[in-house]
Amino acid sequence: MNPVRASMVSNIAEYPWLSYGYNGLGEENSLITEHKLYQDLGEDSWLRSKNYQKTFEIPISTQQEQEITVATMRAEVYGSEGFHLEINKMISRTTKITAHGGDRDRKSEKYRNQAG
Repeated sequence: MNPVRASMVSNIAEYPWLSYGYNGLGEENSLITEHKLYQDLGEDSWLRSKNYQKTFEIPISTQQEQEITVATMRAEVYGSEGFHLEINKMISRTTKITAHGGDRDRKSEKYRNQAG
């Protein structure tokens, strides 16, 4: 059994501090303001809830689960290289810990081109 999953709940709805109850189950919550992306999931709250639930039905591979765990433990953003570049621009800080040298070296051509 995966030790990460062993400590987690079996159903996301069991996490009381998440917005899933509101977004996925239609529970009232005065602390939540609907995001435009959520509103775009459907014309009414029932359809939005159903479409929101579907986003959690997509299984992830063991490799993805491990990558997410490693990124979380290192306080990194999980995602593609392009995603990292976009988030870097938005928050003006690094989103991924990298080794020194290689194409992350400040003297490398790739590094100089991405910083522009």
